[in-house]
Amino acid sequence: MKVRIAVVQDRYDVGAVEENLAKMERAVAKDLVAEFRVKREGRANGEEPVVSSPDSPRVYVFPELCVPGYEATPQEMGELAEPRDGPSFRRVASMARRASAYVVYGYAERSEDGRMYNALQCVGPEGSSLGNYRKIHLAGAEGEVFTPGDGSVVFDTPMGRVGLMICWDLAFPELARTLALAGAEMIWAGSAWEKPYGGPFQRFAAARALDNTLFLAVSNQVGQPRTLDFCGDSAVYDPTGVSVTGLGEKPGLAAAWIDLADVDRHRSHFYTMLRERRPECYHEAVR
Repeated sequence: MKVRIAVVQDRYDVGAVEENLAKMERAVAKDLVAEFRVKREGRANGEEPVVSSPDSPRVYVFPELCVPGYEATPQEMGELAEPRDGPSFRRVASMARRASAYVVYGYAERSEDGRMYNALQCVGPEGSSLGNYRKIHLAGAEGEVFTPGDGSVVFDTPMGRVGLMICWDLAFPELARTLALAGAEMIWAGSAWEKPYGGPFQRFAAARALDNTLFLAVSNQVGQPRTLDFCGDSAVYDPTGVSVTGLGEKPGLAAAWIDLADVDRHRSHFYTMLRERRPECYHEAVR
């Protein structure tokens, strides 16, 4: 199945929830207009361009904590956190229904017991939550604000099986491998990765795609809302770890058509690591 997957990056200010959600809506609306123009102009030229449809769906991946902003204090984040089905979810669900798309976005989740999590949620074209992931590997001061998650998330879609990751998770091969062993053919990741570490960010993402022979789409924040200057470099990586589309450090959207048949094709020829594993020899790796 062919899938159109887009990574979107922008500056998301702390506490500016309305404006941050509006930026997300504008990015999707602008992209839909551009896609319609491609379709119209292609048909005018006697062509039949590839456009999104139920048989070739579209996906939008937004960054980590794009709704509340990243560098909030514990008190600020306490005021910005919300249940997984809270106001931001309802706004994104409406966006997903209007676009007939999968939308992945980062927010601060408040659980029923009052804990806060750095979360990434995927909403499907019908406006329902397909997966909600709580970041396992908290970075730096995040531990002063959030409780770490304690489980991976993989879910089924008509196009294939998907796993979710957030930012610093990309530095841990164990989590991506766990998702792959659970059947993931794609990983969708949100990030707030800062300068001067753009190089490692790109290499970690490429390595996780290559390690597990799957597609990986990661969206990162840009700009300097507070002290951290985010590096951008959002990209989609193919199962061989090659970037098939990407962005620099300015706001924007980059989209690529991917063919999920490439996952099985590569896993069957040369990139056969998953089926040649020797887990009985790796006990120390997960000690």
